[in-house]
Amino acid sequence: MNIGEIIEKAGKVIFYLIFIIVLGILTVFILMFIYGNFLCYSSGGYSKDARIQVDMSQIRSVAEVIGGENTVDTKELPNYSGLSCDSTWVKPLCDDIGKHSGFNPVFFLSEKKDMYCTVAQLNNGRHWCVDSVGHSQPGSCADKNFTCSQDAPIPSFYPFDQSILNRNVILKQTIGYGLIILIFLIDAIILVRVFKKKRFIIIAFFVFLVCFIAIALVSLSGARKPAIYLYPEEDSFVNIKLKVRGMITKDIPEYNDGWNVFVTKEGLIDKKYDYLFYEALLFKVKLSESGWVVKYENLNQWFKDNLEKLGLNEKEKNQFIEYWLKELPGANYYEIRLVDKKFLDENMALNISPKPDTEIRLLFSFKPLQKEVTLEEPEIVIPKRNGFTVVEWGGILER
Repeated sequence: MNIGEIIEKAGKVIFYLIFIIVLGILTVFILMFIYGNFLCYSSGGYSKDARIQVDMSQIRSVAEVIGGENTVDTKELPNYSGLSCDSTWVKPLCDDIGKHSGFNPVFFLSEKKDMYCTVAQLNNGRHWCVDSVGHSQPGSCADKNFTCSQDAPIPSFYPFDQSILNRNVILKQTIGYGLIILIFLIDAIILVRVFKKKRFIIIAFFVFLVCFIAIALVSLSGARKPAIYLYPEEDSFVNIKLKVRGMITKDIPEYNDGWNVFVTKEGLIDKKYDYLFYEALLFKVKLSESGWVVKYENLNQWFKDNLEKLGLNEKEKNQFIEYWLKELPGANYYEIRLVDKKFLDENMALNISPKPDTEIRLLFSFKPLQKEVTLEEPEIVIPKRNGFTVVEWGGILER
């Protein structure tokens, strides 16, 4: 074999290896189609369910507005008359939930209209419930007292067809796995036809596996649920642009080329959102050297004691705790660190117009530990809110 033939054969090998790698990347995206965002985050369920939970939380906020507007005397009990998917403020949220689950949420009101309970179907087969008491949790509406309960049975008259849900999941997985098998067969056939050797089927599988593992490892650094709160001094329009060195994987409301929203001075966005929501893949994360080590059973109290010191108000603190306590898997301890501010400015920059007077940005890293380790705790300086204030919190769950 002369040099020309060797170069020609080497060129073929490189070309087909690149081709296989591209197909491997395509396989990763197909798997993301099957399992939602499992490559970015191995816990937490489908991204659609996260969106439904956000919409349900917003319904609870809107319900309190409706309950107050229907009440003349502040000493009277709230009146939730008109709280349904037909309500002007609730309809967009119901439509979004219906889009992502196939079913609109169901509303239950007490006879005096002073209590309500709402339940929605999730894609994982469970249900999400919010009520006038303040619950936002998995479960259903308990009979007679109009409050959420994880033990409450799903009433038979709920318009949720689990068989339809299961058929959709099975169909989605069948299509996805069929495409993966097809891609692998294309790999194997090309290599065997080009090189006339069946052992290249094994090589195709190996390259496929390496591509999958490499991309999955990169995807593990995911900024999860950054929530952006806006508090202008007066009701006004605000433009927000994200500069993420990575890839945005989720957004509520839809981001497109930026968020252009109307915000009240109380922080209500477009008459229905408490905050802007997004999640992103980051290709590197720089953490501060200091941090905290907290027992798993003490996380709730630790959040209550420290989030306010770090700058969150009562509502922001409660919504942070509500989200993260159910997302952090069981462990003996958790190592908690803050992502470096310089890293945030360089990799997750916020461009906001008009420019805020105060920015409070907290992105935590949570790492489960089996044994306690020693970390130097950072010095906390309580930030002051002046003028137009922007608050952001989020987290990264390490493995």
